[in-house]
Amino acid sequence: MKTSKISQLILLSYLLPSAVWAADIEENEKIDSSKLEVITVTAQRRGENIQKVPVAVTAMNAEMLEKQDVHDLNTIATRVPGLSFSPFAPGQNIISLRGASSNDDGAGTDNSVAVFVDDVYLGRVSNVNPEMFDIERVEVLRGPQGTLYGKNTIGGAINIISKLPSLDELDAKLRLNIGNYGRRDVAGYINGPLGDNVAAKLSFSSRKNDGWVDNVTLNKKQKDNDVFAGRAQLLYEGDNFQALFSGDYSKLDVTDMARTPVDTGAKDDPAVWSPAYVAACKEGAPFCAAGAVDGYAKQKAYGVSAKLTWDLDLGELISISAYRDSESDWNMDATGSPALALIDDIIDNSDQFSQEFRWVGQNDSFNYVAGAWYMNENTDRSECFDLSPDTDCSTGMDGSDFYHQVNETNSYALFGQLDWKFATDWILTVGGRYSYETKEIDNVAKAGNFVIINENFGIDSPVTLKESWGAFTPKVALKYTVSDDTTAVSYTHLRAHETEADLV
Repeated sequence: MKTSKISQLILLSYLLPSAVWAADIEENEKIDSSKLEVITVTAQRRGENIQKVPVAVTAMNAEMLEKQDVHDLNTIATRVPGLSFSPFAPGQNIISLRGASSNDDGAGTDNSVAVFVDDVYLGRVSNVNPEMFDIERVEVLRGPQGTLYGKNTIGGAINIISKLPSLDELDAKLRLNIGNYGRRDVAGYINGPLGDNVAAKLSFSSRKNDGWVDNVTLNKKQKDNDVFAGRAQLLYEGDNFQALFSGDYSKLDVTDMARTPVDTGAKDDPAVWSPAYVAACKEGAPFCAAGAVDGYAKQKAYGVSAKLTWDLDLGELISISAYRDSESDWNMDATGSPALALIDDIIDNSDQFSQEFRWVGQNDSFNYVAGAWYMNENTDRSECFDLSPDTDCSTGMDGSDFYHQVNETNSYALFGQLDWKFATDWILTVGGRYSYETKEIDNVAKAGNFVIINENFGIDSPVTLKESWGAFTPKVALKYTVSDDTTAVSYTHLRAHETEADLV
């Protein structure tokens, strides 16, 4: 009996994080416990009851995010079934949904799981893990979402929606968290009307803690945290028009990731790393590190956007214009062993402009979404390997193994989706997206002192590669409503071929 109760508790603790919470239920609203909560999501680019959406969605509302101290994709992944987040470094983020992921971080690569913040696509893996604060809800869409989201969503999509400024009354909040290892979190906002039709909001979040890993070789603490993020929003609401202007800034500055080597037992495993680490670290991972070099990770990112919405007789016309810029630099000891320090230094800078036009409408028999999307992205990425912690990775002139890429991506898409209620309990959904993309990348690779890059692979002068792709992505879904609480869906989502390929 005791074992049975423990098993039930373990099962319950696994199922609870996957519960979907209401994103738009007011705090003081009384809910009849005998009925399902009405949960509104925008998984299909318009507000819908989650029970009626033919997509596998997990949603977390503001209250749940705050209570569970969710502040980035890493903490989201521990609470969403099928989602994993495995950052090799702060600038090398690997997101996986149902096992679909992209592990390469080259300047010409894209993720298989797309992240959107207020409908703005985040492209680079080095800047795909935004700080989450003052958030209305997070929606995780599992499975291919290419029709409405496109841009490499073969694994799924993650929507992060911030809270809008309020036209009702002045509101302010300050939140403080204090914990061990010197943890001190401060977050807050001030929000309210500036006039009859205008409201503004300023919000910020700061998270800091001291290092909690003992580096016995350097005699110091590692794996600290220092993150700051801020957002400003201005909202205008007229009779048939709404304008939302947003600007955000974030900064990260942390020390080495405190890597620990693992002896796999394989014949070709560099076992010299593990015995040296074990001899130095009696306590063992993860609280002990023995790397001979102290690295760092520094990131800065900012963005501005304008979302304009016209409420017309036949539906809503939405325009979303956005610009984003990010700078990342991380220097890390790739081995984590006192016996051998291999320095991996990476600089990744990118800027992105995107524009989307969307038409959303409905009547008694039809719901429809149609639109056009464009993005231009420029990435400059350098990576070098050496034995010296003073490696200069900006030029590759110090004799290190050096790899430099400059890439420009231009993406275009036309998309549409139609829901037809052709009978009382039946809805047929058809959709499609045509995507066209070009990539042009300059590559330079030089074999240096450590020869991570083979001499035969060395390229002394830039080599330019250019390629284009086009594809049509269709979608068909048939939905039958058995009852108010039960829906059966037959769902087909095909992808002709990947339009966002890799250039390395």
